[in-house]
Amino acid sequence: MRAVPSRRWLSVLLGLGILAGAAFILAVPPWQSPDEPTHLEYAQALAAGGPLAPDPGRQFEILASLDRHDFWRLVGEEPPRPLPPDFFHAPFLSAAPSQFAKNQPVVYLPAAAVLFLLPSSSPESGLYLWRALSLLFTLGAGLLTVLAARFYLPGRAAPWAAGVLVVFLPQMLLIGTSASPDSLLVLLGAAWFWALSAARFRPSPSRVPLLLVLGVVGAASGYRFLAVLLPGLLFLLWPGRGRRVWFPVGLLFLLAALYTATAWFRPEFLHPPVSRLARFWQAVAGTISGRTGFPGGYGTWFSREVFESFWLKFGWMRYSLPPSWYRFYQTLCLVAAAGLTAGFLAGRLRRMLLPLLLGGGALAALYLAWGGTPKDTSPQGRYLFVTLAPLAVLFLTGILNLFPRRRVAAVSLLLSALWLGLAAGAFLRYIIPAFHG
Repeated sequence: MRAVPSRRWLSVLLGLGILAGAAFILAVPPWQSPDEPTHLEYAQALAAGGPLAPDPGRQFEILASLDRHDFWRLVGEEPPRPLPPDFFHAPFLSAAPSQFAKNQPVVYLPAAAVLFLLPSSSPESGLYLWRALSLLFTLGAGLLTVLAARFYLPGRAAPWAAGVLVVFLPQMLLIGTSASPDSLLVLLGAAWFWALSAARFRPSPSRVPLLLVLGVVGAASGYRFLAVLLPGLLFLLWPGRGRRVWFPVGLLFLLAALYTATAWFRPEFLHPPVSRLARFWQAVAGTISGRTGFPGGYGTWFSREVFESFWLKFGWMRYSLPPSWYRFYQTLCLVAAAGLTAGFLAGRLRRMLLPLLLGGGALAALYLAWGGTPKDTSPQGRYLFVTLAPLAVLFLTGILNLFPRRRVAAVSLLLSALWLGLAAGAFLRYIIPAFHG
């Protein structure tokens, strides 16, 4: 099969990505992606330079916008009359009325900068500005996935197919065009994956500053990034062939010095992530010791919720795809797992340690921490999207391993076309009718 030029892949990834992203931005009604009201409040507070705390006036303005766009009917609630004064008294929103105690300011800085530079006259205009910014981050994550995948996948087509898998995953298109920090976290995760891969396979002293910046920014972004930060550091510290002992020891000493300096001079930066980490370990201990007290069948329900919401579950988790769609995705995953297993048994996939560490670390954190403690909301597969780039590489590696090398380009092209078709089908057959039918 004749190779498809890289510029054509680039035009597909960016051109179709912009078109698909714009379609999702316009088709999904305002406030119908998870936590958009509380995320916008956080970014507005940061842009205004005021205290990072709930503001009843700002909240009431957003609530009025929710009412104008029929928010409560779409989420299955009776519209409140009169409008509540704030999120804490609003039906449906009262279950998670604020992001200020949950998330760090770092992940809201880009949106706050946009809202500061382009002041919006209404909550809706700020919402759509942020959705457009999220689309740019999603496309950036796709391109970084391509760069990282070149260290693992053969040929020219397969790395581009990995980028297509990230951008056109239906749930990623939905979350990656919403007013939330999720797309920035996906971008950071893809950048971390690429930087780690480059440092391992093309080592250079010039890569150290980038790794430090990404590690510090990622750690400051919140608890989700810790699930890939720690396995990534383990990967870097593990002595490789020809690597001297002083490198991991020196890097560990540098990280310890950075942590100590932060603890002495800016302890407020450490308290939120460290307290999250402490709660994580408590949850892990409860899970391992069997002190969860969950009813029978909880594990099956938890796994099903995570799996379905990884591929597509929308409208604040109210709408799902038909069971046949999820069975098809399960079949694809089983085929990819079979290909990975065969490759590892044959000793052909030794380079896959980093994707396995990152993907496995995030999955373990989700099951041990979230699955080990009861929550008021359902688990969501998007919490794994910080590792979407390495997961795409693992998925493609498993599929391609079942075919001879000469078929890699053709299979990559077919998988990309399948992914585009699945995204278009989910959008036209289910998302549009759910909101506009």
